[in-house]
Amino acid sequence: MDNRLIVVGMILALLIISFLIEATNRRKLRKKVREGLGRWPYINNKDTEKSLKKSYEQMSSRINKDSYIDDITWNDLDVFEVFKMINHTYSSVGSEGLYRRLRAFDFSKKDQSRIDGIMDFYNENPDKRENVAYLFARLGKKDINYAVQHLTEQSSKAFLVLACTYYWGFYLL
Repeated sequence: MDNRLIVVGMILALLIISFLIEATNRRKLRKKVREGLGRWPYINNKDTEKSLKKSYEQMSSRINKDSYIDDITWNDLDVFEVFKMINHTYSSVGSEGLYRRLRAFDFSKKDQSRIDGIMDFYNENPDKRENVAYLFARLGKKDINYAVQHLTEQSSKAFLVLACTYYWGFYLL
């Protein structure tokens, strides 16, 4: 009987410790996001051009844009350095989206109006901007994961189930 009580106590202690560690990490991440908004972005070495370009190439068939920057022009202008300077994303999804927006762009008023609307919304609602940035930061960055591709494919249901399981697993611990 005493051994069972010790084992249950240890499991309970491990669950409490893991919950406290996770809560601490979330607070630190929220603070990092809050302090980073509106500031010059830090250089994040987790984004490699090889990974971002591969994701862009895989998604290029689904992208319907007015203009594209080819590899020669991209390299001649060293646009990846510009990407690194303006990249203030906290997730692989954000990095891939920013890279794609720099490589292919749409000159239509509809697209510009959509982007302006999003910018206006977040400028008027900084608390929502912080929350969205925090949620993306919780997704994290990992090189060569092609996050956008997983979210847009038909098999995304399985990916979302796994992501939700991973996400909610921290609450169950």
